[in-house]
This record gives sequence, C-alpha cells and structure tokens, in this order.
Amino acid sequence: MKKQTLYILIFGLAILIIGGVFVMTLVRDSKTSQSQNPLDTKIVELTNTIQSDPQKIDSYIQLSGLYAQKIRETGDSSYYIKIDELLAEALKIDPNNAEIFAAQARLSLGRHQFKEAKGLIEKSLAINPAEDSYYGILGDAELELGNYPEAVNAYQKEVNMNPNFSAFSRIAYIRELYGDIPGAIVAMDNA
Repeated sequence: MKKQTLYILIFGLAILIIGGVFVMTLVRDSKTSQSQNPLDTKIVELTNTIQSDPQKIDSYIQLSGLYAQKIRETGDSSYYIKIDELLAEALKIDPNNAEIFAAQARLSLGRHQFKEAKGLIEKSLAINPAEDSYYGILGDAELELGNYPEAVNAYQKEVNMNPNFSAFSRIAYIRELYGDIPGAIVAMDNA
C-alpha cells in the first residue's frame, strides 16, 4: 500500500510540474503575441509616418481605419476620440478631400449617427461622384434612416459602377428586407 501511495504522489507531482510548465509557456507565448500584434505594429508605423510627414493625408485615413479595427476587436470606444482627432487634423490640411469625409461617414455609421453619416458621404460624392464605395455608404445611411427607395438607388449605383462582393451583399440585404428572398439569393450568388 505504501508503494502504491508513493507512485500516486510521484505521478501527481509529475502532472503538477508538467501542468505548470505548460501554463508558463502559454503565458509567455501570450505576452509575446500581444507585443507583436500586427495591428498594433501598423498603428505605430503610421503614427511615426504622420509625425515625420504630417502632410501625408493617406496616413491619417489609414490610421483612422486601424483604430476602427481596434474598436471592433476590443470594444474600446475611446478609439473614437483618436479617430475624430486624426480626421479633424487631416481636414485642416486638406479640407476638400473626399476620402476624409468618407472616413468620417463610416465612423458616424459605426456610432449610429446615420443622418450625420449621410451628410458626410454626400460631401464625398459632391467632390468625387465616380467613387463607387461612396454609394454603398450612402445606401447604408439611407437604409438606417428608413429611406429604403433611396438606399436601393444608392446600392444600385454602387453595383452598376463596380459589381463586387460588397455591392452585391448590400443588394442581397435590401432584397431580403423587401421580402425578395429569391432575389437576395441571386445577388449573393453574384457576390
């Protein structure tokens, strides 16, 4: 009986040691992966780019998009403030940049400020009516405001200009809302 108890104790101790090593490895790997998060690395790179070349508008827009991704990943709404500041600074540099207004419109959609989003994307369209993605954003704002016919028109312009996954997904969704399930399926097949 003593021998059996000794074996059980040795086996239990071995399991504890192996488990401890495993947990320590997981903790170490977790810290390493957090410090090497590609999104955080790109945020640092773009922040440095803006500091070294503050006139480069694309960097502001890209960085605002990365912060929006951080909001989606973490749920931390404090990134909205950073995005607002970035885009306001970009507008000081280039007050007629359609992409800045589009970024602000996407931000407003994320905040459920649909009327504001519509106004901002309309500014983008006034500057550059040839950008198909702006019609998708306009359609999203119109849809959320309950303006379904206007949303359909905007989505149709987007799909006519660039029949891609995003455009057909929107068409499928609006068809579903209208009860046109076969039409929604066709649109998704086209996506």
